[in-house]
Amino acid sequence: MKKLVFLAALCVAFFAVFTASAQNVKNAAEVGVDIKSFPACREYLAAHPTDTLRAEDVVVATENKVVNGSNIVAGDTLLCTISVFKNAEGKVAQHKAFSKKVVVMGEPRQATNFETAAVIDRKAEESQFTYNLTKNRKANRKDVIGYKSDDVREIYNNDRGNAGVVVAKAADKDGWSVEAQASYQVAEGCNTVGGSAGVAYTGSWWQVYVNGGITRSMYTENADHAGQDYWAYKAESGLLVQPFKFDRYDQNRLFIGGGCGWEHYVTDSREWTGENGELYDLSSEGNYLYLHGDLKFEHRFFATGNSIYAKLQLRQKKFIYQNADTKCKLALEFAVGMNLGFFRNRINNTK
Repeated sequence: MKKLVFLAALCVAFFAVFTASAQNVKNAAEVGVDIKSFPACREYLAAHPTDTLRAEDVVVATENKVVNGSNIVAGDTLLCTISVFKNAEGKVAQHKAFSKKVVVMGEPRQATNFETAAVIDRKAEESQFTYNLTKNRKANRKDVIGYKSDDVREIYNNDRGNAGVVVAKAADKDGWSVEAQASYQVAEGCNTVGGSAGVAYTGSWWQVYVNGGITRSMYTENADHAGQDYWAYKAESGLLVQPFKFDRYDQNRLFIGGGCGWEHYVTDSREWTGENGELYDLSSEGNYLYLHGDLKFEHRFFATGNSIYAKLQLRQKKFIYQNADTKCKLALEFAVGMNLGFFRNRINNTK
């Protein structure tokens, strides 16, 4: 009976020692011990024989092997747990345990695609130099839509301020364009449709245009075809100014101005009897100049060079009478049209 009590007491004591030992795991760095130094570990364990020193290290596998049942490939990142303790014989022992683990150093990052970055860098250089974006913006007003590439900035470590800045779309705000419009004209006895096409040049505060087209005119009262209308040809020029700007990018523009035009006419007269008793009729054709005033609202599409507009025009309408003075009346014309900026240094890298 005494022998059984002794064995039970011995087991309890061994369990207590084992439990105490298992609970005394110390982080080597926290207790100031270099776990890779045998003398340092031996000195510490001599003073704390029940402690176990532990530390972790990251290593890279140099060969293919199996660790703890896992297939390890050369180049894999491994987490190595190092334990140093006194064994049952009182000697300092070391144990290493390896596990496969992905270790992220710092913030996660995606590897740079250097081939793509080179293309982006070339486009960035074109953006700054070939496309002349470095010019004075006041003298060279442009709409610009651009993107930035962190890949390119990373390669150059931000040494180049414009690195990675790529123009996606751009166009000059001002310059030459081709315009076309359809119109409806209201005049006494001559309400009609028309159309014209031409060119325009837009500056930062003004616009000039020249166009040609067709309209309709009317035979006057003493003509053989009095009251009937006919197609006529016209040409027109104008100078418009922009008194103020609506928005930051100058996309919406109000122009006020005027100019002059040229229009072709035709006349004829009723039959008349000459002194010799014979019947005659006279017809003639020619042209005249007229004045006009314009009110124009234009919306410009960003980074395209193109725009649409609506225009209200008050103009002179002259009617030619056979053997009589010219009569001048007023006509009101409403037009809608568009400007295509073919000469605006347009850039499109989105295709």
